[in-house]
Amino acid sequence: MVSRSLTTIIGLTGVLALTGCGTLGGGPQDDSGQESPEPASEESPDEPREPAEDVTLTMDDAVQTITYPIQGSFAEGEVTMGLHSLEVVDDAMLLTVSFMPEYEDPSEVHLFQNLHSLGSTTLLPVVNDRENLKAYHVPRQTTNQFAQGGGWLGGSFATGAWASPVGDIEAQHGELITHWAYFPAPEDDIDTVDVAVVPGVQEFQDVEIQR
Repeated sequence: MVSRSLTTIIGLTGVLALTGCGTLGGGPQDDSGQESPEPASEESPDEPREPAEDVTLTMDDAVQTITYPIQGSFAEGEVTMGLHSLEVVDDAMLLTVSFMPEYEDPSEVHLFQNLHSLGSTTLLPVVNDRENLKAYHVPRQTTNQFAQGGGWLGGSFATGAWASPVGDIEAQHGELITHWAYFPAPEDDIDTVDVAVVPGVQEFQDVEIQR
């Protein structure tokens, strides 16, 4: 299941990459047989493009939040975790979550991985369909038995994981850190799931799947 969906995601990525490339071959020619420069346009790859919309997230945008004590021994305080969306597009499912640490000493700055007892570089949530007794994991390019399941990955195990690396990000007091992760789309016709993000912290329950 995972390998099929990972192949589909990689295929989609390749199509997007090819779509973004310029057309090979010469441009339009004038009467002298030489190429004429093309007029600048909004579609020119040399022109800067403005984002279509402001995609900056805030904790107020989260549909669910969970606050838990900092797990690591480097700081005292708590972390608020927000779930923003779980969206299915074709054969892929995209989860977007955020984290905001609040230290007892607001002047402190710590690596995100040091706020958790299982520090590493890439966080791998798990989507649980308990109605059909199925769990969906982030696809990654390893068959090592010790790198399966959810939690954290570091070093060579994190290579090829379809999730954003957040472990080495400097987490400041009150600053929002965004994390995304891809999963295979659910095999069954379901509307809600439970999402486990950080090991040892309660799950987001009855999360609505957007389609």
